[in-house]
Amino acid sequence: MRVVCTSAPEGRIYRFYRASDDFTRALKPIVPFLLASHADLIVGKEDDDSMQMLRVGPIQGEAEAMLVSLIVPNLTCRCASAAARD
Repeated sequence: MRVVCTSAPEGRIYRFYRASDDFTRALKPIVPFLLASHADLIVGKEDDDSMQMLRVGPIQGEAEAMLVSLIVPNLTCRCASAAARD
């Protein structure tokens, strides 16, 4: 699994991509967080991005910190800090 972060005015958006056959195994620890509805979710491709499996966000604050702690091994690029955005 590969996760890419982008910044938006409302918070950060995390896009999840299948990078190998272990996508389901890598996503499994994140499912309880996703089920708790801490952010908007889009499952499947978005626009013309056929490789995208899931989009989470916009998200910020404690919910974002929790998400990042769960996905850090798969995060390919980090967004700028909130202070850098202001």
